[in-house]
Amino acid sequence: MHGKLIAFILIALFTSALGCEGIQQPPWPQRAPRPAPAPETAPTPAPSLSLPDGALLTVTASRLNLRACAGRNCQILKVLSLGQRVVKQGQESGWLKVKLEADGSEGWLGAAYVKAAEGQQAAPPAQTPPPKEEWAAPRPQGGAAPAEAPKDGPAVKEEFSK
Repeated sequence: MHGKLIAFILIALFTSALGCEGIQQPPWPQRAPRPAPAPETAPTPAPSLSLPDGALLTVTASRLNLRACAGRNCQILKVLSLGQRVVKQGQESGWLKVKLEADGSEGWLGAAYVKAAEGQQAAPPAQTPPPKEEWAAPRPQGGAAPAEAPKDGPAVKEEFSK
């Protein structure tokens, strides 16, 4: 019995000397690093926006709301289905004003959910011509104003200090 007591004391001393360091805790799970955000790019405009007014379009969504105005909060007038054809009448901020080919109803829909009907091609983006440069006629020597006003408006009096 004396041997059991000594063994018990040795085990107790050994355990207290090690403390909790003798027991290994599993490592805490590490969070995976977050991926870097994708660089912001300008959204690609819907091809239907480059089509001229009067172009024939086809609905590409299974269900598409025809709305009273250009916005998601506007009243829904009808629900269009895949393949329905509409005629473009105008556009505003990613929305198209259209007229239904079937019954002539008018409303607004998202430009991303329609495409040019068969045989219709997107027109190239309109190019704005550079502004015309118009120059005033040079003044005669001596600083006198021109005798007559330009044809497109009254004469402008210009004074400069020396």
